[in-house]
Amino acid sequence: MPSALAVVSSLVGFYNYRKLKGTYWITFPYYLFFQGFLDNLGGYFNGSWNILYYTFIVYPYLYLYYIWIFKKNAVSSSYNKIYNIAFLLFFVNYIILLLLYYNNFYNIFILGNIDVIHNDISSFDIYLENNTKIILFIIIITYFYEIISTSKILYFYQDLQFWVCLGLILFELFTFPYNTFKFYLFENFKDLGTKMFYIEKALCALMYFSFITGFICMKKR
Repeated sequence: MPSALAVVSSLVGFYNYRKLKGTYWITFPYYLFFQGFLDNLGGYFNGSWNILYYTFIVYPYLYLYYIWIFKKNAVSSSYNKIYNIAFLLFFVNYIILLLLYYNNFYNIFILGNIDVIHNDISSFDIYLENNTKIILFIIIITYFYEIISTSKILYFYQDLQFWVCLGLILFELFTFPYNTFKFYLFENFKDLGTKMFYIEKALCALMYFSFITGFICMKKR
């Protein structure tokens, strides 16, 4: 479902493409379309390979894009510096976790023992995604502070970035607890884990509907 919703959102974006011209948001429909492609491709990977696929391909693509697009839409150099810090934190997060889990990745890529250390890779995925979500929250808070401190507050509902932030909050913030315990839930409380999984999909749908609303309500200024 997420891959289909990403593609549908991108099509709505292309339909409203004239609104995006002259702004960096002209890249957003392309981003969403390719995000749908990556999510669909992820279904072909199982177990630890699926975790590695999202860790080293999907997450960098997803989070670095949002940091970049928010940085490009910053109204002052002071906000721009915060987004630069977010870029730095993103890469530092990867470097530190890769060093901490060096032996695990050595076993995967050099020795080929991927199934033996599935639990360790799951832990790596949780730490990485949660730390990255925190970085995402920082740039979202920065944007909301920006709109209440500038004239953007007068037409916030016409700003695509507002609806993007709203969608990200609905999904990223409210799935934070589930992401932390998802592997534990499926191993020990499968029914609860399944229910939380479907709640996550519902929140994902709300995120993409928020993006669609943004495309429709957006007015270029």
